[in-house]
Amino acid sequence: MTLSAFNYTVAFIAKPTHSHHVGFPEKLFTRLNALLPEVVSGAIAKQLSVIKRYAFASQRLKTSMAGHGFKSNSLHDLL
Repeated sequence: MTLSAFNYTVAFIAKPTHSHHVGFPEKLFTRLNALLPEVVSGAIAKQLSVIKRYAFASQRLKTSMAGHGFKSNSLHDLL
């Protein structure tokens, strides 16, 4: 991901809205979750190890940023 793509992604996530829909796959996922939450929960449970790996990588990035003088806990401060 390029720096500009990173900045765009952070800005998108940081928007103070109730929910975000990126595109058709996300819209489909959202509607499927509304109709059949047990199917979505089962799929997420199967991918839990991958989800945790990305979550821990994100936490390591946050810790690394703090070690380089970045003290904010808010995505809004990145903008």
